[in-house]
Amino acid sequence: MTDSTDDVPPDPDPTALFGKAHFGRYMRAQWSKKGETLADDARLGISIDELVRSSTDRNKKVEAPYIDLWIAILDEFGSWLVSLFSTVYRPAKERDVPMNDFEKSVVVLLGKLIADTNALRHLVTLGFDGSARTLLRSITEYIHVLVALIDDSALAKDFVGADTPETANAFYFRQLARGKLFKRLEAAWAGFFQSSGDAARWFADQQRRQGKMLSGTAHPSFAGGTQAVIGFIETAPDENWLGHWGAKSNMSVLTISLYADAFLPLVLLTDYPFTGFDGAFTAPINFDPEDEMHRHVKLGRSVLASLILSLNTESNIGHVYPPGFEPIESIEDTEADPAVLSLVAGAANEE
Repeated sequence: MTDSTDDVPPDPDPTALFGKAHFGRYMRAQWSKKGETLADDARLGISIDELVRSSTDRNKKVEAPYIDLWIAILDEFGSWLVSLFSTVYRPAKERDVPMNDFEKSVVVLLGKLIADTNALRHLVTLGFDGSARTLLRSITEYIHVLVALIDDSALAKDFVGADTPETANAFYFRQLARGKLFKRLEAAWAGFFQSSGDAARWFADQQRRQGKMLSGTAHPSFAGGTQAVIGFIETAPDENWLGHWGAKSNMSVLTISLYADAFLPLVLLTDYPFTGFDGAFTAPINFDPEDEMHRHVKLGRSVLASLILSLNTESNIGHVYPPGFEPIESIEDTEADPAVLSLVAGAANEE
């Protein structure tokens, strides 16, 4: 903008911010040079600020009971993540002792998941499901890395070194890319099943397939573009409104259900941080039944695991999914051994 400083009246305070009003005058001056004379309160092209306000107001009025239900489900996962973050971070903060690599890794992964889960919620409620799915692909990878790190704390040493774009890229290809992450997930599931390698492989494969599905919508494609333009809740047939301006979509139910599926191993596979992790922490975190966050984390594991499994049962699908947006198969229809599903369900229901 240095070539046009004469177009903007100087501010009496030379240290003042070049603010929005200055920018508006600057842009009108540039358009004037091209032959477009604009009034002080006018602009060329649509006002995105007005569009965003209109979109937000419109979405608030849209009745979407299925989305409301699944936002409430998503909030349960988000709340549990906050309690887990507090349970892990508070002791390190109170000791005023530097965290070790494992503790630092878990804290930053949880912080990232909390931030992205909140962002996903905003995108869904504002009507940007396509963007939510793009974000979900990253969220699922962060969940998987956290599961892998909890299963193998030695991974933390390499993870904390991924603190620049170059080292992060190197970490990804060294530890996660080309199927390495899913091998780690399979190892985590194998630890849960102990003697059932086929079952561990099946659950890891399920998450691999979900990752491929999300990649298909995250990468540039005609399907991804179409989904952004078309709204899947028709509230005003005569309204001239396109999905890319923000339109709540029942597709978001499937988006959050994919989030829930990715979340399952995080709550099911271990009793982190209370049991079996003494050597990984600077000091053990002992379960305190008087601590609400501790109770939420420990009891929430079975509550949330049971919830996730129940969402895709044949008896519940018709009650929680919008007509036409049901999952392709119920959990009873999968190829998993019924005995394995029974084992998982039993673990989810343990107190």
